[in-house]
Amino acid sequence: MQILVFHAHKICTPEQFRLIQTAGDLGARLWVPKIDNMGQYLAQLNVAIANLLNAFDVVDLLRILVKIKLHLLAHIPDDIQQFGPGIQFATEIYEAYNGVFRLAPFTATIAHQVDIGTASPRRSGSKLEVPCKGFFRTIRSSSAISDGSNREEKGFILWKDTIASRHWQQDIHPTPEGRWDLGQYVVASSGDRASIGTWVFALQSGKTIIGRIKELLVDNTLAIVTLEQFMISSQCHPEFLWPVLQHPTGKEITEDGIQYFLALDSTSVQFICSVQHDCRRRDCQPSTVQKAVQEGEEIDRDICLIKHDDDDHFILNMGGFHSFVRICRVLPASLTDVEPLIKDRVAFHKTASAKAQRARKNQRKRTAARKRETAQAKKQEAELVAAKAEAAERAAEEAERAAAETKEGQATEMGGNPLENTQDAIGSAGTSEPLADNSSDSDSDVDGDDDPEYVEPQIRGRKRKRIRVE
Repeated sequence: MQILVFHAHKICTPEQFRLIQTAGDLGARLWVPKIDNMGQYLAQLNVAIANLLNAFDVVDLLRILVKIKLHLLAHIPDDIQQFGPGIQFATEIYEAYNGVFRLAPFTATIAHQVDIGTASPRRSGSKLEVPCKGFFRTIRSSSAISDGSNREEKGFILWKDTIASRHWQQDIHPTPEGRWDLGQYVVASSGDRASIGTWVFALQSGKTIIGRIKELLVDNTLAIVTLEQFMISSQCHPEFLWPVLQHPTGKEITEDGIQYFLALDSTSVQFICSVQHDCRRRDCQPSTVQKAVQEGEEIDRDICLIKHDDDDHFILNMGGFHSFVRICRVLPASLTDVEPLIKDRVAFHKTASAKAQRARKNQRKRTAARKRETAQAKKQEAELVAAKAEAAERAAEEAERAAAETKEGQATEMGGNPLENTQDAIGSAGTSEPLADNSSDSDSDVDGDDDPEYVEPQIRGRKRKRIRVE
């Protein structure tokens, strides 16, 4: 959110661009650690919230009905007035990884991942530096870790070869053949580390100026910062609505005595800030291609880089969290205050309300139509399933009937007429006396239990009993 507005141009609609810009304005004002003037701050916060809600209405009119956070924005000023800055009572913990990016000041103009990559190890290392006082005690026979590694000496530079020597304004000039070491960074009054290429606010004879560090020189008794000075325009950018920075022109240099470079003492650096190139004005294109770097090594994948057409026009990023309060203190209110996005909000809200009612009505119609279509589809599916089940049931009945007929046919082939066999079996079973009693000429009774040739009754067909005696 801090730098998205500078990367979204030409890939989004004007309405979406305005939404991103208003989100940056609001985010910077919510992420303040200290409030100097509560009344003025709340007034600006209310305007920033109103601009964001109006921008959302233009992009997505019904978003406020489904996004509860948009509704809660209107209640933040009351909570801040009672509890203080919003970051002190923030309760959202599900996006904790975003804190890694919020704590990193976005100061690099080219690669913002450098800020994140250097800030994260620094914070992690501080956990060990404080209790261990900067080094570890070794318990084995080897060189101490606190000795450090062998670093390449960067050498020195003669005073006559420096940029500061050509813009030195003090009465006492250093020796032209004097040797100066090149510094790595300078610590500002705010505690920020500013290296070469960092944008900073500094003091010159009690006047606040802004510029880009061009050179860091260190002597035995003196540390000099060569600052490339930029001028802040009296009007904000027409699209970003933030202050514009540019090099001093000929009239400003000749009449006002403003210099292109300044040689300042290192103690004059106040704090760092985020400045981005005005690519919209110069229509910068991604015309540079280079190899992507992964884990410190180049890979086969190519990436496109935007080549800036000039080095004169920049925009002060008022959407950055870092040093936002300090910037508002040193710049006039006409450059830092946020203006209402829509002047007549009452008329806009009436129009938006009418559009929302029509949109909701159409949405209900579409929802009802989808429900009817869904119900009809489910009904057809149920009818199809019922038809398939009925067909399967009929097929099962036919299969069962065919199986029964097949069994009857097999029984007929093996035992003759099933009806006659059934009647014979019933008649035999109904006789209470043995067969031998019916014959008077028989010498002895015929007992099935005593006769070894007696055959047990066997059931064939449908409950047919058959007795065979030989």
